[in-house]
Amino acid sequence: DELKYVLYEEANEVRSIGDYSTYFVTSGAPDVNEPTVRELRGLLLDYLDNMLRGNKVIASVENESVLERCLHAAGRLDAVDHNDKIALEEIMKSISCISVLRAKRTVCIEKRMSPFILVLMLLMSITMVSSFFGKANGEISIDYMYVFLLPAFYASIFMTLLDLSSPFDGYWSIKLEAIEGVQRKLSAPL
Repeated sequence: DELKYVLYEEANEVRSIGDYSTYFVTSGAPDVNEPTVRELRGLLLDYLDNMLRGNKVIASVENESVLERCLHAAGRLDAVDHNDKIALEEIMKSISCISVLRAKRTVCIEKRMSPFILVLMLLMSITMVSSFFGKANGEISIDYMYVFLLPAFYASIFMTLLDLSSPFDGYWSIKLEAIEGVQRKLSAPL
């Protein structure tokens, strides 16, 4: 859940930069700012492309330099009036915020279920289930139902823990529509 929240926040900040940079093409000094806005949008697309690998989000080392180039590009935008200055300030805030969110995302991606917990869970399930086999006396007993229910229960918990350990695969997976939507928006012509 934390990773999903960080991804949506990061996508929102990238979208904000794209929206505020478009403002520089529609007002102020559009002829001067258009090449810089195109460069900034291209850098944001590079950032998202570096972040996504297939159907997964990775912690890309290249994005550190992409964010630095975004800062330099934003610094070249010509703010003519007060509204331009506000838009430029918001772009700079969003770039700074992306750096913080990128660090949080990296921490979230590296979180995994402890293999010790998974092994402990497996050992518990084996010992609990095997304890029912020692009582076999030939009579039909409720104990035999537990022999089937407990392995199913422990197998489902074990599979859930494995599924949660890889947030981009499996049944409970993080959807990347927010990032893909921002990519489509940035790819659209100005």
